[in-house]
Formats: sequence, C-alpha cells, structure tokens
Amino acid sequence: MEGFHPLRGLFIAAGTVGMFYLTMTSSGDLVLARTAAFVTLAVSQLIFVFECKSEQHGMFSKSIFNNPYLILAVLSSLAVMGCAVNGPGEAREADFGVAGGDGQGLLFANGEIVRSAVPEDKLAEELLALIRKRIFAQ
Repeated sequence: MEGFHPLRGLFIAAGTVGMFYLTMTSSGDLVLARTAAFVTLAVSQLIFVFECKSEQHGMFSKSIFNNPYLILAVLSSLAVMGCAVNGPGEAREADFGVAGGDGQGLLFANGEIVRSAVPEDKLAEELLALIRKRIFAQ
C-alpha cells in the first residue's frame, strides 16, 4: 500500500489539471476553469480522507460508514463548497436571494442583483428590508 501513495497523488494532480484543461478549452472562461480545478482537487481530497482511516487497509476493505463523525465532516465540507461555488447561481433563481463571501454579500430580487458589497453583519437585515419593500410596495 505504501508505494501507492505517490501514484495516488499523481492521479489527483492529473485529474485536477485535466479538469482545468477540459473546462478551459470547452468554455474559454478562466475563472470557471480555476473553479472546476479547485472543486476537483477538494473533492478528491475529501474522498482521500476515507483512505487515511487505516494504514494497513484500503478504503474499500473496511466499511466507510463506521465513523459517523467523519461522514458528517465530509458532507459538511461538500455543503460549504457547494454554497461557495453555486451560491450566486442559486440566489438568481429565487424571488429573493443572498450570496455571501469574503465579509460581504449580494442581494438578489427576481434574478437581478439589487445590492452589492453589503457587509456580512447586515445581510439578514438588508434582505428583510428588501422583502418588505418589494412585497408591501405593491
């Protein structure tokens, strides 16, 4: 099993670079290609964490569900990654939405950005004010 560790790293690196190349050539969008490569790297590391449970046994030789805390940690990590990557797209689909990050956020109404650079500690207050304004102004 020990000789497999460098090979695993090469597979992860090749998959990450391959995803970057595939996304870049198909879309031409550098930001999207970087995001796709990062998500590929992060998800591969989240899968690799199951391999790290034992030095003697591989990931599939033992049940991967015998540590509920590890499962919860991996699922939480995936959820947070999904929010960071998909937040603005999902917020655009809602009647009212918020996409936050880096200490500030965006407010959406009917798919359009109506406020940007809203401080993180004011997002909930600003969202409620926007909803009240749009609903009761009719």
